[in-house]
Amino acid sequence: MGLFRRMAAGLLLGAMLLTAGCAPAAAEDDTTIQIPVYNRGDPDWSLTNNYYTRWIGRKYGLPNDVRVEYTAVGQDTDFADFLDRTANHAAPDLLFTYDLNQALSLWDEGALQPLDYEELARYAPTYYAGVQDLLERYGSADGQTVFLFARDDSLCSRRVTLIRRDWCEETGTDLPTDNDGLIRAAEAWRDAGLGTLGGSMPMRGFTFMCPWLTGDTSEEEIALYLDKSIAPLTWEPTKRYLRDLNDKYNAGLLDESFFTCTTDADAIEAFVNGECGTCTLDLSSCTSVFRLLFAREPDAQVDVLPVLAGADCLPASCEAEPFGLVMGISAESTDAERRAVYGLLEWMSQPENLTWLQHGVQDRSYTVDRDGVIWQDSNYSGSYELSPNQNREYWCLVREDVLCGTGAGTDALLSALVPNGWLDLMQRHYGYEQDQAAFRVTVPLFTRAVPARADHWRELFELWQQAFIDCTTCPPDRFDEVYQSYCTQYLDSGYEEILQQKQSLLDAGAVYTAD
Repeated sequence: MGLFRRMAAGLLLGAMLLTAGCAPAAAEDDTTIQIPVYNRGDPDWSLTNNYYTRWIGRKYGLPNDVRVEYTAVGQDTDFADFLDRTANHAAPDLLFTYDLNQALSLWDEGALQPLDYEELARYAPTYYAGVQDLLERYGSADGQTVFLFARDDSLCSRRVTLIRRDWCEETGTDLPTDNDGLIRAAEAWRDAGLGTLGGSMPMRGFTFMCPWLTGDTSEEEIALYLDKSIAPLTWEPTKRYLRDLNDKYNAGLLDESFFTCTTDADAIEAFVNGECGTCTLDLSSCTSVFRLLFAREPDAQVDVLPVLAGADCLPASCEAEPFGLVMGISAESTDAERRAVYGLLEWMSQPENLTWLQHGVQDRSYTVDRDGVIWQDSNYSGSYELSPNQNREYWCLVREDVLCGTGAGTDALLSALVPNGWLDLMQRHYGYEQDQAAFRVTVPLFTRAVPARADHWRELFELWQQAFIDCTTCPPDRFDEVYQSYCTQYLDSGYEEILQQKQSLLDAGAVYTAD
């Protein structure tokens, strides 16, 4: 850690000497920067070499003497990937995560260099102005400015659970409004030979247990256990969640190998093949789930579910943060590479460039109405077709939400999250979120790193996967025994140390409070 930190301090000193009193300028000649993109496992899309990556190279790179290279990182293993690449002196110039607490660990491990926000404001004034409040509130660690952010002003979450409404109608069951209703529907599907519930093993964003919180769950518990990157296996809501899956598995309501589903692509495949009647995924205007399902079953009917609370539990979910990606510059990046990254953020923040990346080409992949509102055409196919994730892999450096023009209202913003014809589904999802807003909980954001996270993350991640499979598939009368055994292993493998360090930070008040 000391080596990376000393290198980072030297880079900042050099930046201050070279830029003091100077006006913004293009990056130095022959500068190459590496930018990571999440590998979501779509075989039909080249993440690192496609029309839009080449367009970025032509429009930003060539005029500024910068070569922009993209490199894939695992969506579930980004933290370990970045630490490994840093240790091997092969880290990309930009490192990122959706978890501020994980970003603090990257800093604590020496993977990031300190930043000079005055330099950032000179090289990326538009970007800086758009996130200045985030930088001032969340950007520092150990008394130094470190992080960059992508702003998120989303109306609602893109994460939804779809359900086959026609299966419910065929079996005479109501659309579920809680977990008990879901079980009744799944039992009817099973008995009719239609299929099972969709299920998957959580591999990131470990907030799956929120619908298993009760009115007795204290804020202190939530602050200690709720964590985007480390599954809180030993927490009682997690036990309730796993026991429910065990009951469903042993009742034949889940596929025998449901735990092998670990990505949205896996979930979509099972749903469109008619194996499962529910599917949880991130929606976008380019998602293939509806197109593939109706190509196979033209008479299928699909609806969206609210958060389904467990028995005697709350329909809880996580409060959104005002930022998406939390980013930092690699400790080994040079002054020129750092400024080239700033330049990319500035170029991407220009409305015309961001619109191109988010929507494609006007009158081909989108139209603009007389009020200046952008309406995307998800039926477009051609040279300017967006990625299956709506090009989010590229523009997520500056925004998490899709912009649809200054006059865009709720319908336009929601329509940008779904393919043509599915606005009503997104409106219902938005309505459910508004109705259940009172039950949202907040993931704690610490102001200092939890050192044990980096020490034990790999082992706990592997142990979580083993525990999930064994706890959900064991005979019901062995559940308590199997669960307790894994809890003991989990605590002994570093989780107890993580909890102790988090509690110390909470006791010291080293956590951001709500505005």
